[in-house]
Amino acid sequence: MRRFNQGYFQKAGYSTQKRKGMTDPVYKQNKEVIFRQEQEEAILFNPDNSDIVFINSTGCFIWDLCNGKNSQKDIIDTMLNEFDTTKDKAEEDLSKFLSDLESRKFVEKVQ
Repeated sequence: MRRFNQGYFQKAGYSTQKRKGMTDPVYKQNKEVIFRQEQEEAILFNPDNSDIVFINSTGCFIWDLCNGKNSQKDIIDTMLNEFDTTKDKAEEDLSKFLSDLESRKFVEKVQ
């Protein structure tokens, strides 16, 4: 996957900043998903589509925060307090993780 710097996107007419009025998404777990903790990782099983995801301890931490109340920004702030990471890295990793879970129907946006 090719990565581009902000300058590329700005030259192409894209903004890398949030637009005014855009909401900070809130995610909640699909209530049908079965969560099973296994030492330092967990298994998520979605019986609706028979999909399985294995997540590490960081994934478990994020999964717990997908309660329909925490916004994506809230989750990032919590991650920054809990883990030794940068804001950019936390945002990138969280976005990829939630996008994957959402596309596979493990979580859904409520806002």
